[in-house]
Amino acid sequence: GYFSNLLASRRSEKIAAIAPHSGGLGVLAVRGIRAGKKYAVMIVHGDADRIVKVEEGQKSRDAYVKEGHEVEYVEVKGLGHVWAKQEDITEKMWKFFQDHPLK
Repeated sequence: GYFSNLLASRRSEKIAAIAPHSGGLGVLAVRGIRAGKKYAVMIVHGDADRIVKVEEGQKSRDAYVKEGHEVEYVEVKGLGHVWAKQEDITEKMWKFFQDHPLK
């Protein structure tokens, strides 16, 4: 999650969309996202994650919205720091990427 946020912010001209799962903004929470080009963001986070608290996902959502990115936020009830397979999240991510090609 952290790395996809950082990579996209630094290489936004080559990134159409990202889908960080169970991660926060890391250093971008301090300095801001400040991407040269806006990209779509799908954030997935479990509300029972004890490793990266759900508040980090919420802060990521809010920061991206504030900076004008299109954001889809998925908060999964009862999910810890594991892949959200019960939500068919892999398929939802593929559709998200297909719906947001590089322009």
